[in-house]
Amino acid sequence: MSETNSSESDLNLLLCCIDNGRFKSLIDSLSVDNTCLNCKSFNEKKNSQYRCRVMGSCIGATLSKDLLSYMLWKIELKTQEEHMAALAT
Repeated sequence: MSETNSSESDLNLLLCCIDNGRFKSLIDSLSVDNTCLNCKSFNEKKNSQYRCRVMGSCIGATLSKDLLSYMLWKIELKTQEEHMAALAT
């Protein structure tokens, strides 16, 4: 297995495990790979936003801001305070 596929599987697995698989069907319907961690569409702490290979199934463009914030908090890319602030806006 290549490093890209391994990273893709790791991020997908991490997201699918949130709340005992609550969002697994949703995550599986999207294209999630390691590049999502470096894209501002998914991770607002990053500066670059680019057009990647997934286009219509981008997790950052597909999910609501609130749900994306929740997922980032659950996988520890966002603090609880940052998540609550995002919900307030």
